[in-house]
Amino acid sequence: MIAKKLNPQLPPANVNSVQGLLNIYKAAIPYWGFYEVFKELDKIYANYLFTKDPAILRYLLALCLRSRHGRRQTWAVTDDCVTILVNVNIFVQAQQCKNFEDLYRLVSSSIGKYLKNAPLTIYDTALNISYLVDGQRLCPKNLVYLSAGAKKGAQTFGIKVQYPMPFSAFNAHSMGLKNMEFEDFCCVFHSELLKISKGQSVTPQEIYDEFNSKARVYIPQSRSHVLMSMKQRKSVP
Repeated sequence: MIAKKLNPQLPPANVNSVQGLLNIYKAAIPYWGFYEVFKELDKIYANYLFTKDPAILRYLLALCLRSRHGRRQTWAVTDDCVTILVNVNIFVQAQQCKNFEDLYRLVSSSIGKYLKNAPLTIYDTALNISYLVDGQRLCPKNLVYLSAGAKKGAQTFGIKVQYPMPFSAFNAHSMGLKNMEFEDFCCVFHSELLKISKGQSVTPQEIYDEFNSKARVYIPQSRSHVLMSMKQRKSVP
């Protein structure tokens, strides 16, 4: 497992406040979520650059597509999208992008029409590719991409959420989180943020259950399983 299972102990923070949720998230994020996926993808990308093995490239792109919300795509769709990204030479093209917005448009124009819940998978795929190519230059900065659960969480701050929208609109609420961390925080804790905004209580156990249930989303499957699943083009993920 990439994601570590969190120990459900009572945290010192007040879990019935946004700041309390932020404190827990900041403590956990180095060991959980997309940072753990980035580490795994980085090793696979280095292996591909060394070997130029097309099977490794297909495996890498499949993980870029499926590490979060893209798991909802069928294996047939994943296989088709991987083939498209290989054919457009996505990593070479990504190097020509000036920022995350350029990369998001590149991924969207390449595979967006084939995806269910396209914005979610496009964002996750572009985020993973951005880290591999040049995380300093290409990771989201100016615009934040809030949809689905992340949108629900962000709306509790009383701001009209658009997709995408300036990250600066949330300066008073992001509490030192980076752009992609804020999107993830709003997504993971959207139910708890909604409860807090309504004056309802949140228990520590609920928070750890949230982390541990969502941790499974971030765990890439083995190379042989991924490649075989795409080869068989299963209709169910």
